[in-house]
Amino acid sequence: YQSIMHYGRFAFSKNNQPTIIPKLNVEIGQRAGLSNGDVVGVNSLYS
Repeated sequence: YQSIMHYGRFAFSKNNQPTIIPKLNVEIGQRAGLSNGDVVGVNSLYS
């Protein structure tokens, strides 16, 4: 859930209710930088 491509829990919500509820109680959606999985995925596309 740490991919920069994941939206946050309340993305696109019109009623302040979460639109995405993860199975585990973890935070989803971050904008601090690329996750390790993001880097691996991009590298696989360009190698």
